[in-house]
Amino acid sequence: MIRKMLLIASAVAMPLAATAVTAIAGPTIAGAVSVPIVCHPIAPLGTLTYGAPGLTLGGTLSANPTSTNTTTAQTLHCTGGVSGNGTSPGGSSVTNSTACTGVNLPVPGCALGLFNQGKIADAPNVSTLWTHVPTVSWTIGATTYKMTTNSSNLAAGCLSLGEVGFTIHGIMSAPASVSGHAAKSVICFGADTGPGTSGSTLADFANSTFGGTIATSVLSANSKIRVA
Repeated sequence: MIRKMLLIASAVAMPLAATAVTAIAGPTIAGAVSVPIVCHPIAPLGTLTYGAPGLTLGGTLSANPTSTNTTTAQTLHCTGGVSGNGTSPGGSSVTNSTACTGVNLPVPGCALGLFNQGKIADAPNVSTLWTHVPTVSWTIGATTYKMTTNSSNLAAGCLSLGEVGFTIHGIMSAPASVSGHAAKSVICFGADTGPGTSGSTLADFANSTFGGTIATSVLSANSKIRVA
């Protein structure tokens, strides 16, 4: 089960990890900054839309070698060393689909020239996610914050709440006032939408007989950014 959770969490990781902690608008900071700084998403919660038609148990055959996932903008509320609301802009990322290697390979219906996309189990391991997101940057007022990533893992706290999630860890490299401090971005997804879905991203990903199509997953308020 844990291995499967690692796979399904990373299915949603790439499009959000690069955008969920960028461009936080807030008050201008003068002088030293105290920690911790913690930011949470607030309503309305953003969504991740998977490349059409969405995620399914067996995937969808297409002539397109890639699919594009998109995220909506998200308002954040920050407390601790910095207080105020901000905005994380939406974004998109392109993921490679699995090329068919022959008739009915690697999935039924395959033929040379076609690609299988949106198959839940085809996600990379979330433990290597950080290597695809070497730095995470955001701004608070006129100050740019940057975290250099060094590891990533399944977010057990998200799972305990019935959600899919992952954490990217790193060390702050800017500004000087927090340089060297540990930081992390925790991304959790709760609800999902689409034909035949249960309304729970975790439940549908974990269902070995799932017959629906997950079109979107909704960011959870349990997500956060923390500079320690």
